[in-house]
Amino acid sequence: MGGERVLRDVFTSKPNNKSYGDILQKVVLVNAITNTRIWKPYQLAEHIQKLNLDKLISEENLGVVEKIRRCKFGKKKRDVYSFATKYCSYHKPKIYPIFDQYISHTLVAYYKRD
Repeated sequence: MGGERVLRDVFTSKPNNKSYGDILQKVVLVNAITNTRIWKPYQLAEHIQKLNLDKLISEENLGVVEKIRRCKFGKKKRDVYSFATKYCSYHKPKIYPIFDQYISHTLVAYYKRD
């Protein structure tokens, strides 16, 4: 079974973001399978749990990505935009597009070509 399928299955079976254990499992899997370079998954899971995202995701609120992306690991502020787009996309792929370095390079290449 491929990584994408595992992610879809886990996000489908655990759609809510209240249980720290469920959130941590999703954070670790997104990080490992999509290589988002999150060094402190426990802190990111705590950050996500505090945001109470379920209502926003069910309403398809696009601000969810912004809420996840800006977090603190200890005293350092981090921008985990790529991770945030992926985490949201696995909840609702038709609403939240993924953005990462590969998408960025592709868009730049198309822009230069056209």
